[in-house]
Amino acid sequence: MSFAVKAGEAAYLPIAHDYPGAPEQLSLEFVMQKLGPILADENKAKVGQNLKYDRSVLANAGYELKGIKFDTMLESYV
Repeated sequence: MSFAVKAGEAAYLPIAHDYPGAPEQLSLEFVMQKLGPILADENKAKVGQNLKYDRSVLANAGYELKGIKFDTMLESYV
């Protein structure tokens, strides 16, 4: 997962990578304990690239993504 809350500043969370030489990973359970309530809050706007896919991946893992305000990939198709 990666996030940007303002222009020029972003953060990447290493979660569930499993390959030789992979950096230390955070557990999905730990990350979702912290971020799950924010991602599920429909009153907190989410803007991103391909959020339709991200919502599906999270749903398959048992988590919700609500409050999608804008998806740049969908915009590119329009």
